[in-house]
Formats: sequence, structure tokens, C-alpha cells
Amino acid sequence: MLIVTGRQPYLSIKDIEAQIAAFLAEISLPDRFHKWAAQRLERSTKQMQQDFAARKESLLRAQAASVKELENLTKLRIRDLLSDEEYVKERQEFERKQIGFTQKLDALARQAERFEPLAKVFLQPLLDFSLSDGESATQAHDPQYGRFEPCPQGQKTQY
Repeated sequence: MLIVTGRQPYLSIKDIEAQIAAFLAEISLPDRFHKWAAQRLERSTKQMQQDFAARKESLLRAQAASVKELENLTKLRIRDLLSDEEYVKERQEFERKQIGFTQKLDALARQAERFEPLAKVFLQPLLDFSLSDGESATQAHDPQYGRFEPCPQGQKTQY
């Protein structure tokens, strides 16, 4: 209903919400596409997790090998097979490698932490957005946040 006060006509919030609800009721994502997108998201997430795990394992193995090399270097020095200069130079190199491995592992952990919320907090709710059966758009609308809320997982998705 168009309300006129003074010279500026406006629509009430209920009318706007009703128009939005009517529009959303007309749009629906086919179940076939929803299943495809959900499977694709799951595959991508699993692949990303496998990639992270493989990179982490590789870095941990390289770090362990570097520790072993440092131990061997120390044994050579104890047997007087290396001079002090050679030992210090090589030890510093191994310590730099250790710092590099630690930094790479930390960066990998931060990258994994950034990806996980993206998939769980943004992408999955986007796929699961829905108005549950029999619920009107005005009932689903959360006025505190000014947006429609995602439905609980497992309910039919409509757009």
C-alpha cells in the first residue's frame, strides 16, 4: 500500500517484506543443482584438507631430516672431523633452515584456519539458505540483523 505524507510517497516495511517474500517464493534452486553444488563444495573442501595435510607432512619430514643432519654435524665436530669455523657455519645454516620450516608451518596453519571458516561460515549457509515449509518471509526475517537467516542443515533449499 502506497502511503503519501506531505509530498513524498513511501512503502511500509510490511509491504516491502511482502514483495521480497513473494519474489523469493518464485525462485527455487532445483534439488539436482543443490546436490551438485553441495557435493562440489564437499569435494573441494576434502581436496583442500588433503593438500594441507600433504604439505604439512612434507614440511615436518624436511624439518626432521634437518634436525638429524644437525645431530650428525655435531657428531662430526665432536670427533674433530670439522673445524670450529666449518661447524659454526654449517650449524647456522641448519638453524636458518629450522626457522624457515617453522615459519612455513605457521603460515600453512594460518592458511588452513582461514579456509575452514570460509567453507563453514559462508559457503555452506549460502547453499542451505531457505525458508522452511510453511514459514513466511516475514517470520524468517530477523529484524535485528536485517537479513534472512540460513535454514538448519538438511532442510530443503529454496531461493
